[in-house]
Amino acid sequence: MFKIAGISLMSLTIIFLHLPYSSAHRQVIKRISEIVTSFYSYSAQMMVERPKLVHE
Repeated sequence: MFKIAGISLMSLTIIFLHLPYSSAHRQVIKRISEIVTSFYSYSAQMMVERPKLVHE
């Protein structure tokens, strides 16, 4: 799952880098990075919390 997300993120980044750079473009990149960061932190949190639930 992480590999797929990483690959799609990389291809998105490459596509965006080839587009003409503008302020709107910069906001889109910022938004995508925020979504990806929150997704990864959420996934990491779930991986940490899951073993606790199993032990209880």
